[in-house]
Amino acid sequence: MFAFLSLPRRSQNHIYSGHLPLEIESRLSPEGSEGGCFGVEERGSGTAWALMLVMGIFAAGYLVIALALAHQARWQVQTAADFGALAAATAWRTGFDPCSIAQQTVVRNGGELANCQFGPNGQMKVTATLRVNLIGPHHVTANSIAGPRPTTPVIE
Repeated sequence: MFAFLSLPRRSQNHIYSGHLPLEIESRLSPEGSEGGCFGVEERGSGTAWALMLVMGIFAAGYLVIALALAHQARWQVQTAADFGALAAATAWRTGFDPCSIAQQTVVRNGGELANCQFGPNGQMKVTATLRVNLIGPHHVTANSIAGPRPTTPVIE
């Protein structure tokens, strides 16, 4: 069972020929009762296991980085939508074109304006999107509403 523990010591001038001495080969051969612990079919399996371990570590690292990027993209697009809605509501109160101002603000904050709606009493609803390439192209979307306190129900 533990034939590798009883291997004879080789002399310093012995050149390894790739074969074990006959008495050890007979104990390790597949024809034997146990097949030995160094069967021919197991050679190189350590390399395969090490390669799979390294690939698993890289996959886990990629997953962590992808999740961090998705989280960062979500916050970036939410910030762009919030600032766009605030700028649009302020522009409406001061007499400027609110959707044009919202467009500029969202773009300056790294997003794209998907929707701009007027609500009652100067409320502005802004929807911003951001394209993120993680495993494939994805769009992250965020909504924001800004303006005076509503006296009627909020924009749905």
